[in-house]
Amino acid sequence: MFQILKKHIEDPGKYLFTGMFFLAFFLYFALFNSYTLSYQEQIQLFRFSQDYFTEFLNRPGGMLSYLNSFIVQFFISPLAASLIITFSGFLGYLLSASLLRLHNVKEKIWPFLIALIILSLHSDYTYSFVNTLGYVSALGFTAFYISFGNNKLRYIAGSILIIPLILFSGFFAVLALLLWILHETANTKARYRFYIPAGYLIVAFLIPYIIWHQIFDIPLLNSISSPLLLPGNSISLYSLVLLFAFLPVILLLSVAIPYYKKVSGRTKAGRYVIIALRTAAVLIFVILILKFSYSPKNELIFKMDNKVQHKEWDEVTGLASKFKEPDRMVAHFTNLALYNSGKLGDELFRYNPADQSFLWLSYPEVRYPYFFGSDIFYQLGYINKAYAWAYDGMIGTGASPRLVKQLSLISLINGNLTLAGKYLEMLDQSLFYRKWSAMYLNYLANPDLISKDQEIVSKRNLAIHADFNGDTSIPDSILVHLLQNHPDNKMAYEYFLSTLLLEKNISDFTWYVNDLNKYGYNAIPVHFEEALLINMYYTRKNVIPEGHSIRQSTSARFDKFMNLYSSRKADNKLNEEFGNTYWYYFYFLNKKAQVR
Repeated sequence: MFQILKKHIEDPGKYLFTGMFFLAFFLYFALFNSYTLSYQEQIQLFRFSQDYFTEFLNRPGGMLSYLNSFIVQFFISPLAASLIITFSGFLGYLLSASLLRLHNVKEKIWPFLIALIILSLHSDYTYSFVNTLGYVSALGFTAFYISFGNNKLRYIAGSILIIPLILFSGFFAVLALLLWILHETANTKARYRFYIPAGYLIVAFLIPYIIWHQIFDIPLLNSISSPLLLPGNSISLYSLVLLFAFLPVILLLSVAIPYYKKVSGRTKAGRYVIIALRTAAVLIFVILILKFSYSPKNELIFKMDNKVQHKEWDEVTGLASKFKEPDRMVAHFTNLALYNSGKLGDELFRYNPADQSFLWLSYPEVRYPYFFGSDIFYQLGYINKAYAWAYDGMIGTGASPRLVKQLSLISLINGNLTLAGKYLEMLDQSLFYRKWSAMYLNYLANPDLISKDQEIVSKRNLAIHADFNGDTSIPDSILVHLLQNHPDNKMAYEYFLSTLLLEKNISDFTWYVNDLNKYGYNAIPVHFEEALLINMYYTRKNVIPEGHSIRQSTSARFDKFMNLYSSRKADNKLNEEFGNTYWYYFYFLNKKAQVR
């Protein structure tokens, strides 16, 4: 490995392609996939505590998992995440190039393809960094093992290394041992070259069986597979298998087929042909990655979530406008941004809401962790439902920063200071959330400060005093109950009116919109005007709330819309000019909803 690195340093011009390759590798993540990476930090919480550390000691590869959690906490910065993944890809390239060179495989394209497989895997949000870390550690152990040229010294080193290898790497020790065995059978001429690998295999299976299956009573399959985490995407699963199989297959071919000699050095023309073939292979692989692994949609969704957490509402709606098809997660973030920026009643139908279910997320439709669904109930003041989602999420997937912060705040709101202290202590043991927890830990020491916290007080003022059965799949039912508990809950009111519009329940909407004055509206929001005009068109009654009027511009647009709609000859023009209005939704979209 060090020889490969030395050559890169001594002859930078010769290895310009390598530098350009990994610069492009970094830019791919930094510019197009960084929020997918930073999402990984949101689903785990690394803590500097003895209890947290000892949790990793009861299974093979526990230390690798611990190292993974330590590194992934730095993914909180999209730039840092991109640098870490690029460095991991470079290590995979460097170690594989070194191993292939030691086995006289001269084809230089293979290490680049390994790096590209790593890149494709990290394009999937369900893929865990622990797999890349395990792969690189297996190559590192192998490179160290092979560095002992003397057979006896290497066997002694292998006998010593195998136990820490399995303890540290767990399942990924299988790849290292397979590479060890291939090296011994292909490069050692001694008659006992088959006995040593057989001994490695026996020890490799005995250690997990005896220590974890017998002592810790972990199922044998779990003790062997730990800490491998399979991705949820089938393409990524195939890519992971390809990553593990790539080097062993190439090494087997190098023994079976004497092709891997340096043919590129025969003629100048031959060298250009080889360069062209390598470049074409890389380009084809990149195209396949972009087609099957990279998801611009997921990247945009995770970026929206990041902007929601930082309350950058205009950024959220700007990203939402890039989605041409309805998406429930996108609608969830967009609605939060529109309400918090005071635009829900004016711009809801600009962002493709399909029906009332798009108002928020509900189990089991949510395809991401529970903290996404918990956020909306917290903001609505439905604190017990927010706590239930957050707690279920932590039980199901473990502690994460978002869940623990949510549980901390809810415990403070509910006055359960002991429970709040438990969650805040967890955050206090972290690197990046210590400052946040310190402020609230100070509240526990000085309870009078709680009553001065505007957010906590506002949520306490919305506390539920009359129980009800909250089915998150029926938004209007929950919102009605929230309003019955607290008629001053403006967010529940706006979401309820939005639900009625999405259900095409014009009659109930017209009744409830009369309460606008109670919530301090100086003017009727545009979509509310549009719904009222539909009602008046059919009933010929004045249903405009007292003290308000409909803008002349809205009335003029409605007349134009109805003229085009009545003619039935301008459907394309209606979509182009009125596609962001409630009128277009009412007449052309969500055919399942019954007009009431």
